[in-house]
Amino acid sequence: MADAPADGPLSPVGIAPFEDQDRWRAMGFPFIPLYDNATKGNTPTAYAVEPEQIVPVRRGGSLVPPVAVVGDAAGRPIGFSISTHCALRFRLENEPKRGAWRGNEVLSDPGVPLTELRKDAERLASNCARYFQKVTLNFRLTSREDEGVEERRLETYGLAIGKRRLLVPESLDREAAARIDTIDVDILGVDPKSPPRKIPGTFLCAYKTFGAFVVEVPEDLPAALSFGGTGNLPFLEPCFAISAQEKSGVRKIFADLTRGVFSERGHQDRLDWVVGRPYHEGAAFFSREGRMLALSLRPRKEDEERRAVERGRPHRSGSTAERIFPLAELREMLENPRAFQDERIVLRTKEDEKQRVWMGVEFSPLNKDLAKALGIERATKDGAIGCIVYHVYPGSPAEKMGLKPEDVILRIRDPKGVTTELPSAAAEDDPDFFSMMEMMEDVDLEEMDLEEDIRLWPDRDNFLTRLLMAIGPGKKIEIAILSGGREVAKEMEIQRSPPDFDSAPKYQNKDIGLTVKAVTYEVSWYFHADPGKGVIVSKIEPGSPAAIARIRTFEFIVAADGRPVDGPAAFRGILEKALADRRESVNLTVVNILGKSRFADLKLAKPPGKGAP
Repeated sequence: MADAPADGPLSPVGIAPFEDQDRWRAMGFPFIPLYDNATKGNTPTAYAVEPEQIVPVRRGGSLVPPVAVVGDAAGRPIGFSISTHCALRFRLENEPKRGAWRGNEVLSDPGVPLTELRKDAERLASNCARYFQKVTLNFRLTSREDEGVEERRLETYGLAIGKRRLLVPESLDREAAARIDTIDVDILGVDPKSPPRKIPGTFLCAYKTFGAFVVEVPEDLPAALSFGGTGNLPFLEPCFAISAQEKSGVRKIFADLTRGVFSERGHQDRLDWVVGRPYHEGAAFFSREGRMLALSLRPRKEDEERRAVERGRPHRSGSTAERIFPLAELREMLENPRAFQDERIVLRTKEDEKQRVWMGVEFSPLNKDLAKALGIERATKDGAIGCIVYHVYPGSPAEKMGLKPEDVILRIRDPKGVTTELPSAAAEDDPDFFSMMEMMEDVDLEEMDLEEDIRLWPDRDNFLTRLLMAIGPGKKIEIAILSGGREVAKEMEIQRSPPDFDSAPKYQNKDIGLTVKAVTYEVSWYFHADPGKGVIVSKIEPGSPAAIARIRTFEFIVAADGRPVDGPAAFRGILEKALADRRESVNLTVVNILGKSRFADLKLAKPPGKGAP
């Protein structure tokens, strides 16, 4: 085998054997050059196989990349590609500045017998099993009272990073964390056949650098990891990616043989490892001797939630590709997680999880014609940006900073200096409201049955609210506003909003099929109702006593048996007293969405439920 050139060039074709039933055949595939973005040189630092050219080989039940023979420019064999990359120079500190793929170096290496590597895998899988414990997150229902639940439970595995701490390599965003109800941890001892013990877990924190969170338990775990040693993958030496997954209800520990073969510029311009074989997500990398080397985690981007809002996409924390984090980089984070936590990802009570922030305005979209009519084409880019205010809530941050109807909100600048323009289309992201406005012109509202998830008023979950939530409560922002045709800058501190329809106190009685909520600020504004007086009907069960009494969704109950109703707690008290007096019904004063009042006789067949006000 000929000597390899110091820096290339390499032949653009590698030859690899592929198993085809009982025969082997050779197949050529092209290499493409890779360059170091940091040095911006013209000489490639590596060659890589194009992804569409990779035809993996199935060995031992898993798919692995092919091993290729690499040639020089003259076509002479000079080395081996043991992965999809072929390094000319290696760039990690304290490592040789060359690639160990060269033929003479590979052939002179004594190697490790495959039988020894299999024994190592079995031993590590057995020894590391005690570090993995099953973690189950149980979530509450979403904001729609009985509908729209995407996932009620997340079952995964945590890695013991302390006597009573588990690192769970799962991304958890702010909204998901707010819905966590309870956490269960199934403790498995050294013997995998023994039944697990279920104990409660407590959410400690989520990391801001990568997608993972920490759970604490009230007793010592069977074993915990040690963070000694160099804490990095050794160049080209065999190591194992250890992970736990559940198969048919049984925990299975995987020990995937791999090795670090190359580094490339990745997230935040760091040098990231590329390994030679695939592995399971969330794996921990161990040396053959059992030392922990690294963890596979999904990096989190700075301001990822705000960026998702700007792109009009749902926020998914840690949505980037996984990165292998060397233990040397993680050690302090694992030993002191609270110092590296994302303070916005916290657990919330059921009453607090739906609370939002607010500016305190209602707004509508601009368009080219409206911008022209107002003489603000240039400032709004012909109506492409900006939302025009048509209502300011009393006592709101908007009122305090002097916003008024007909002002146009153009941009918001966060404390880091990042500016976000408000696209005029953002005011149209509540299609239910605008389509409802059109529908109301042609229907008899007194006879219309409305569903609880169709709102007559603008939804609080709009672009502006999501942007303010992404920046964070308590943060001070600068808002660019057009007022009287002149652009001005105003400062505002982002504040928690008063309860809205989604987060309002409620009372639910399943026996009579009725759910009512407090009259909140946006409901009061839309219906011209007195805030704090009466309750609004949020749900009616078909065929229930409430449905038979012809009570409809979004009607107001303002009195019961002649007594004023000033909230869900008062309404519940009236029903309980009626039952205590052995009455069969109560007489309600109901106001429909057009402001017309009537009486409704509500039958009380059974005692009211125990819904909390």
